[in-house]
Amino acid sequence: MHRRALLLTPLALAACAAPGAGPAPRFAEIGFRTQPQLRFRVASAELANVSATQAAPPFVDHRAPVAPAEVAARWLRDRVTTVGGDHTLRLVVKEAAIRETELPRTPGLRGVFTTDQSHRYDAVLDVDLEIRDPRGLRAATASARAERSRTVPETITLAGRETVWFELSEQLGRDINTELDRAIRDNLARFLAF
Repeated sequence: MHRRALLLTPLALAACAAPGAGPAPRFAEIGFRTQPQLRFRVASAELANVSATQAAPPFVDHRAPVAPAEVAARWLRDRVTTVGGDHTLRLVVKEAAIRETELPRTPGLRGVFTTDQSHRYDAVLDVDLEIRDPRGLRAATASARAERSRTVPETITLAGRETVWFELSEQLGRDINTELDRAIRDNLARFLAF
């Protein structure tokens, strides 16, 4: 009986160590709570995602640990505080996507011995921060757009791809945060409560 158990143990271990197997990656939260609060003299703040949702190739943001549109929602949640007034603040997500493009590979025998970059991921987050008056008309707007791109080798695992997608969303968040800070100073300063 002990001999049979010993023979089965290597098979069980081999099954657990299948190629590409391993623990799923864990990701930190993308958030903006460490950034200063933006106190707006408005009655409320809302999110409007008008970007076209693409849940099919070549788009992969729906498979990302944190999609770019979610990064925008977290920015609004973490950075904006309303202190009252008769206007409304609206964060409009115009475009939020990660697009996958297959890259050409080295042909022939040489390709067998070459590790090519197989895919490029292009990420974009484009938003408007609007102040609307009580009639719903735009009183002022601050715009921000961030774009990032990465290539990956043909040997990358799914966990590796997920890490790349997460990092792209994280970088978009940092860029949008910086761009919105500048645009708010330039265009929405009169609506801030200091």
